[in-house]
Amino acid sequence: MITCSVCSYKENSDSAMICIKCGSELPDTRASLIRRPKGTDLLSPESILAEDRLHNRHADNLRRTDIAIFIAEADQPQVLTLSRELLMGRFGSSKPDVGIPVLDLVSFGAIENGVSRRHAMLRRLGSDIVIIDQASTNGTWLNGVQLKAHQPVMLRSGDRVLLARLMLQIFLA
Repeated sequence: MITCSVCSYKENSDSAMICIKCGSELPDTRASLIRRPKGTDLLSPESILAEDRLHNRHADNLRRTDIAIFIAEADQPQVLTLSRELLMGRFGSSKPDVGIPVLDLVSFGAIENGVSRRHAMLRRLGSDIVIIDQASTNGTWLNGVQLKAHQPVMLRSGDRVLLARLMLQIFLA
């Protein structure tokens, strides 16, 4: 556990970048504490601590139910309507018949970056949107903190998500 130097909160996870109590940035030594999935070398501290890319020029053009997802180094976002759920993963030509929309990340290097077939889900809960790791092989990180499988975590506009090594930045309307 990491202790916050601002509020002295002691229950921050070893992989946290900000204090869950006061929101202050945790010590820079956190990069060496990041847990990597066993048997893989997919997540480097450099990818978590990478400088934030601000792609918010599309924010004013989004409708209430839209989201904009910048994938990897793309200059243009994937703008999608999220009315209920969206499954993200690598599907290729075998898109699953799951009854919900899917975002196929194969053309963005999903296979090379360790993205699972059914990696993570975005779910709308009223006006809020949560992300849920679908027990992916190589993990999902939100702003540098690894998500637990099947545990919904609230998204905010501009959040950075790593699906294994594939970086996404998500903007909400």
